[in-house]
Amino acid sequence: MEALHIPATRATPEISFDPQTEKFTITGRSIPADASDFYEKLERWVEQFVTVQKASSVTIDIKLDHLNTGSVRSLLTVLSKLIRLRNQEVNVMINWHHDVEDEDMVDKGEEMSLILEHPFRFVPFRDGE
Repeated sequence: MEALHIPATRATPEISFDPQTEKFTITGRSIPADASDFYEKLERWVEQFVTVQKASSVTIDIKLDHLNTGSVRSLLTVLSKLIRLRNQEVNVMINWHHDVEDEDMVDKGEEMSLILEHPFRFVPFRDGE
């Protein structure tokens, strides 16, 4: 299966999902006018990946400086599909990177972790790191 790479724009994050390395990253800003339209390609890729993957573990790194409500919904959909890999004995790690001073992003990560009933690993950083 080929990797998925979507370059960042001013309103959308860079998405890099590589099944060879089992590393998946979403970085930047996620405030698209139509989040479901933007994330549709990623959702389709994840659906295919879940059916053909042979990984023993998957690491998802999310480092967003802002995300809107539509993006939260779309990310929850994508992450819930990946979390289902646990049923296939796959270790799923979600790293939620956040600026040390951005309590809103910490809150969003904690809320998403609760909704998904899956632990997130919170990774603080200082702006510019």
